[in-house]
This record gives sequence, C-alpha cells and structure tokens, in this order.
Amino acid sequence: MSKAEPGGQISRAAQNRVLFCVALADFVYEVETNSVDIAIPVIRQAFDLTTSQVSFVSLVYLLLDAMVLLTVSWAARRWNISRVFCLACLCMAAGAACCALSPDFVWLLGGRVLQGIGAGAVSALCYAIIPVYLPADRVGWRYSWLSTMAGLGMIVGAPVGGFLTEAVSWRGVFGFTAVLLLFLALCVYRWLPAAPSAADARQRFDWQGAVLFACGLTTGINGLSWGQELGWASGETWLLAAVSAACFGLAFRRREGCEPLFPAALLCNAPYRAGLAITFAIVACVEGSRFLLPLYLNSVYQAHVGFVSLALAVFSAAYVAGARLSRRLAVRLDDYVLVRGVAVAGAGVCGLFAMKLTTVGIPGVYGFCLLLGLTAGMLIPITNAFLMKQVTAEHHTEAGVIISLVAGIGSLVGVSSFETAFSFPFPGGNAYLSGQWPVAEMLYEGGRNAFLLGGLLLLAAVSVLSLAGGRQRVRSR
Repeated sequence: MSKAEPGGQISRAAQNRVLFCVALADFVYEVETNSVDIAIPVIRQAFDLTTSQVSFVSLVYLLLDAMVLLTVSWAARRWNISRVFCLACLCMAAGAACCALSPDFVWLLGGRVLQGIGAGAVSALCYAIIPVYLPADRVGWRYSWLSTMAGLGMIVGAPVGGFLTEAVSWRGVFGFTAVLLLFLALCVYRWLPAAPSAADARQRFDWQGAVLFACGLTTGINGLSWGQELGWASGETWLLAAVSAACFGLAFRRREGCEPLFPAALLCNAPYRAGLAITFAIVACVEGSRFLLPLYLNSVYQAHVGFVSLALAVFSAAYVAGARLSRRLAVRLDDYVLVRGVAVAGAGVCGLFAMKLTTVGIPGVYGFCLLLGLTAGMLIPITNAFLMKQVTAEHHTEAGVIISLVAGIGSLVGVSSFETAFSFPFPGGNAYLSGQWPVAEMLYEGGRNAFLLGGLLLLAAVSVLSLAGGRQRVRSR
C-alpha cells in the first residue's frame, strides 16, 4: 500500500485506480443488497420462518449499517481511511462467507451482523475517499461515475440473485458476494494509497452518545417489529418504547470535551430537518417495498424466482432513468418545487397501487416497480442537493453523514413497518406463510396496509417540508 502525498497529489493513473476501487465498492454493495432481496422468500422456506423472523435477515444488516455510520468517519481519521476501507471490505466478505456456510438461522444472522458492520463503513467511506485523493476540479465528474456504477449494481443484482438462487441455492448468493468482496479487498490493498493523517485525528469521540443512540435504535426497531405479536398495549411494548426514547434523549446530550454526534447548527435548521423527513420517507417506502414485494409475489401468485427478480430489475432500471431525468429537471426548476412535487407523486403511486392491489395482477406489480423506481430515482438526488444547500460549507461533512444515517434509519423503519402492516390482518399479527396457504383476503389486506403506509409516510414528509416555512425560508439556490 503506497503513501499519498499531502493534498492528494498522486499520478493520473493512481487516481484512476482509486476511482476503480471506489466505483467497484459501490457496484458490489448494490449487487449484494439487491441479490439478497431476491433470496428472502427462499430463505424463509428453507428455515421454515414467519415473515417477522425472516425480516431480521434485512433488519440486523441495516441496523449495524446505520450504527457504524456514527463511528466510521472518526475511525478513518484516527487509523487512516485506506486501512479502514480495506478492513471494511474484508469484514463484509467474512460475513458473506459465514452466511453461505451457516448451518442454521442463528449463524445466518451472525453473518449478517458482520456484513452490516462492513457495509456501513464501505457506504460511508465511498464518497469520502474521492476528495481525499482527487483534485477538486475532477471531484464532481468522478461522483457521477459512482452513481453510474451504483445504478449498474442495482440493475445487475436482481437477475444475478435470481439466477444463483434458482441454479445453486440461496447460499450461492452469499458465496458469490464473498468472492466479489475478496477481490475488492485485494484491489483496495494494492491500489488505494495511505492518506495523510487528519489534523483532528486525536479528538475525543462521544462513545457514550454513540452507544446510547445504538441502544435506542435497537430497542425502537424491536418494539416496532414485535409490537403486533406482543400487543401494542402490552407492558413489553411500552417498556421497549420507553427505553428507546430515554436512550435517544441521553444520546443527544452534549458531553464536555467530546465531539458532538449531531451539531446543533444542523438540528436547528428547519429546512434541513424537513429535507431529512423526505429522505427518511422515500427510503422507508423503497426499502419496505423491496423487502415485501418478493414475499408478496411468492405467497399470492407463487411466482417463480425469475419473475420476482425481474420485478426488482424493473425498479432498478427505472431508478437509474429517474436519476438521469432529475439532473435535467434540476437546472430548470427550483429544488423545493421538485422535491415537493415528486414526493406527492410518489405518495400517489403507493396509494393507487394499494387501492388496486386485488385487480392489477403481476403486470400491475411490474408497473408499480417502474413508477416507484422513477419516483425514487428522481427524488433522492434532488433531495440530497436540496439538503446540502441548506447548510454552510463548514458543516458539509457532518450534513452528509447525517443524511446517510437518516437513510439507514429509514431503511430499518421501512422494512420493519411494512412487515408489521402486512402481518396485521393475520391472527396474532404473525404472517406464517409455510404449509397451508393463508386466505387471499388476508394477503391482499396486508399488502394494502403496507403500501398505503408508504404513501402516508411521503405525505407526512411533504407536510413537514411545507410547515418548515415554505420557499421564503429556504436558502436561495
């Protein structure tokens, strides 16, 4: 591993190798995420699980992903960004190998924990690496390459996951991912130079706040996931809610001598908070839909894995097209108008699909994936641009980390809340899809609940954006 000179002055060839490593990481990250979504119904059948139980395949991964975001930037400053990035890739590879070889569901969840830790670091560092090694006049163009590779990974992931699940088994998905991640770790080790040390590398990190935040997130997600089975008015559910609220409250307290987890300048910025609400809502809607659709297609239509992977591939292709369209619209329309308009359109797509669920059939599911992908592809980039315009340059790094953190929490809440809404019509709130098939009415009602919830989340976020003061209080472009 070579050493980068101060200021990121490395040769053009070395810059291209750095870009290759980061773009490959984005590609592998999306391939892994999308291919595992396809394998979820097969994993449920293999271990004879309920929908609540199988949801933890996604939840533990997303939970660790979100937790690591709080610490990874500090770790990269302290121990060197290239070393942390390489270790993160190895951690993801080890987790994937553990999942592929898991003898039971507990081992599978243990592997997902390792994957989540590595994935959180990889996703946080991908965009941080570019300005460290590349000159400022090339940064924007290189970021577009990352978006392109991430979109390609989304498109490739679903068909690859479907093929491996059908030709090998669900274990083949994790084995293939482990091989890709080992290759990525080797490329990072050989081609990513050691970055110069940061000036604030020895600044104290608020470990107490980070642990409290992680505890609050864990208990809150568990309460949301198991609330229906335990009973929403039960003592256990209320205890989880109280512990979660207390942990979050203590995590936000400022501790003397420690770097704050969340700068006050950002938390007091009303338009920024409103933009975060949009990010949370659209990510929750997307991730909840991507988790639930394979289970829904498998249980209602007994759809072949190829049809399921095609549905998610349609979503991914539409997402890439929507992102390209958003760049064109952004130069013609105000960000505030775009964010609000596209969010309302997304709410309409979810609401219409929920109302027509019993009559649309599989073609209607593909149509929903197409429209949701276009909406998400347009909304996420323009919301990110809107958010960064609400903060000063000195807070750009912290603002970016918080955006990633809110997106991670949105993924967690989306998967958990969609599963809970889907299970609501079943006895005890437990959608057990093995053996005797549940009646179609319960499945349809559960699907309506989940997708209607996605639309309501987006409408609530639009309301928050409007109440933040409207266009008069939004910073000029």
